[in-house]
Amino acid sequence: MEEKIYPLAILGSGMAGLTASIYASRYRIKHILIGETIGGNAIEAITIENYPGFKKIKGQELINNIKEQVLEYEPDWEEARIETIENKGKYFSIKTNSGKVYKAKYLILALGTKRKELGVPGEKEFQAKGIHHCPTCDGYFYKDKIVAIIGAGDSGATAAFYLADLVKKIYIINIVSELRAMPFWQEKLSQRKNIEFRLGYHIKEFKGKDRLEEINLESLDGKKENLKIDGVFVAVGGLPNTDIAHKLGLKLDSKGYIETKSTMQTSDPHIFAAGDLTTGSNHFHQMITAASEGAIAANAIYQEVQKK
Repeated sequence: MEEKIYPLAILGSGMAGLTASIYASRYRIKHILIGETIGGNAIEAITIENYPGFKKIKGQELINNIKEQVLEYEPDWEEARIETIENKGKYFSIKTNSGKVYKAKYLILALGTKRKELGVPGEKEFQAKGIHHCPTCDGYFYKDKIVAIIGAGDSGATAAFYLADLVKKIYIINIVSELRAMPFWQEKLSQRKNIEFRLGYHIKEFKGKDRLEEINLESLDGKKENLKIDGVFVAVGGLPNTDIAHKLGLKLDSKGYIETKSTMQTSDPHIFAAGDLTTGSNHFHQMITAASEGAIAANAIYQEVQKK
């Protein structure tokens, strides 16, 4: 068991948590970084073209670069899942699934989001049997086949653009009757002849025997359609991973995001939050805003420590 009390514990090792660690190290704030998945959702990004300094870079490559920066400062770091957090008054007690316990005076919650479920019959039965979430991980298995992408935002558009060179045909399905992706991506998709849109449709059921074979759709005006399909990639965003925030009694907004001040401070003065689980950056959940919030949180804690 770890007995010393850290000035800071950073929970989550995605873009926000890694950036917070870099800044905390440069401010000479001794800290423990705890995260189950290095890079979080960013490692699944197919191609990043809007991160300053890189015309084009893969998510995994960008995260590897940032991880290398983090490690140069030699922070204490455990790759583990957080089991429990208790507010002991003068410090927080954090237990991981390895059985280790860490104590810290300040927290930065940078736990990101968890995948949003569609809640459709057949969704659970066909996970990894035709239903996937990572085009770069599983797209190759559908070479020259027919796939569908659920979601018409930026993540759905980038998935479609990546898969279009690989598969025979793509259906983009979205319950909203318009594309929500950036105009840049809409222009890219319009140039692809093997992409068809089903906008204004919701999925009624995933069907098949041992694997997914068919999607049953229904439009907003009641039109029904069955699509024969080999695979599906779900890109409908995520939900804020705020289970810990609930247990710590932090104030959340109506959608479940952690409410933060401009300093990324939460309703508890000793807890800060950064990244996709906050109300910060005008709810604009991007890698660059996650990094920004991580840096701001570390700076704010440094200011707090300096005052004391």
